[in-house]
Amino acid sequence: DIYVTVKDAKNLNSYKDEYFDVVDKVKEAIEDDSQVIIDRRYNEIKDIAIEELNKGKKEYEEKKAEVEKQLSDAKAQIEDTKVIIMQEDIKIKDTNKNCYIKEFDMSLINIRERYKLENQLLHHVSMGDINKASKIIGKDLVVDLNRFPDEPMRNLKNFAITMNTLLRKAVQENNIEPYVLDSISDYFAKRIENSNKMSIIYSIFEEMMKEYCNLVNEYKTKGYSKLVSNAINYVKLNFKYEIGLSSIADELFVHPTYLAKKFKEETDKTISEYINEIRVKEAKMMLKTTEFKIEDIAYYVGYNDKKYFSKVFKKIYNQSPSDYRKYN
Repeated sequence: DIYVTVKDAKNLNSYKDEYFDVVDKVKEAIEDDSQVIIDRRYNEIKDIAIEELNKGKKEYEEKKAEVEKQLSDAKAQIEDTKVIIMQEDIKIKDTNKNCYIKEFDMSLINIRERYKLENQLLHHVSMGDINKASKIIGKDLVVDLNRFPDEPMRNLKNFAITMNTLLRKAVQENNIEPYVLDSISDYFAKRIENSNKMSIIYSIFEEMMKEYCNLVNEYKTKGYSKLVSNAINYVKLNFKYEIGLSSIADELFVHPTYLAKKFKEETDKTISEYINEIRVKEAKMMLKTTEFKIEDIAYYVGYNDKKYFSKVFKKIYNQSPSDYRKYN
């Protein structure tokens, strides 16, 4: 309708003003319609953009939530792994600690056992008792000496040289001439050091033990009459039993009074004093190297009365058996 009106107006000058007025209206209408179309299209695009944006945002949020969940799960797994690692580490440490404690305990047991055997060996050698000393050597006295794990020969040589010195010190109390001890000790030290086989060192060690025992036996009776020497040897071999002046005299086919006189003259001790000395010396070694009860030790060395044993022990060593064990 507007188009027809405009066409007619062009052909009619009389309607010129009306024409222009209509044109202006058309322009305004077109402009209004264009703006409406533009606004509508803008809103459509805007809606689409918002929709796409919201869709993208939703996908982003979903993806973000998925990633965060994966991250959270990963962190949880890491924490669980850490806990497991810590638990395993604790187990390993506890195991290592227990192993170390067991090894340490075994090491202490081995050291204590070796020291007991060494003390027993020194005691028997100082008494000149070859048989008992040989039994100690038969108990693998040199086991677990690992100061030089990669040098077993050096290890054994050091042990043998050390024992040579200890044996020399152990037999000194028998009033053996120092030059004799020094000569024997030097002889064995050189032989040990010059040896190139472990089997040779073992044989030298056994020979050394026997030599010191023989030296003790030689000097213990050196200067004594045959009668007194026999009495000394008899006491050493039988002190655990009920022996006394009369029984010893009977064994040696001599009168008790004569034996008592000769023994006192040559040793400056009575038979009874010497028996007690030997018994208490043996008891001292047992107190130091065993866990036996004191009454059992007393009985073992020849005393039936614990109180009497304690009295004799204290008289000789100025302390009771229990105190000696406590401080030694």
